[in-house]
Amino acid sequence: MVQPKSQKLRLFTTHLLLLIFIAAIMFPLLMVIAISLREGNFATGSLIPDTISWEHWRLALGFSVEHADGRVTPPPFPVLLWLWNSIKVAGITAIGIVALSTTCAYAFARMRFPGKRPC
Repeated sequence: MVQPKSQKLRLFTTHLLLLIFIAAIMFPLLMVIAISLREGNFATGSLIPDTISWEHWRLALGFSVEHADGRVTPPPFPVLLWLWNSIKVAGITAIGIVALSTTCAYAFARMRFPGKRPC
């Protein structure tokens, strides 16, 4: 199908604005990931680190980090325990919502009440 020139221009402009919007949203996320892959606590430099270090991820996942000089850094927070607690709460909440919604749906489907049928 042949599209008019104004519609092609509008489609191109829409796609360009969407790409700019996606880039504006993704840049901070990519920056945080890049900073987490750097050695030490440095937030300066380019987006892509020179050397990749997984020490921040090991600490975040609850593993101790052994440094080159023999020091051992224990994990500061029990992040995996917090994640597991969040999963349990979300699962129990989802099961409760489905159970309650099922009984409500049955009541709406089977029982008669004013306003059930459209005029």
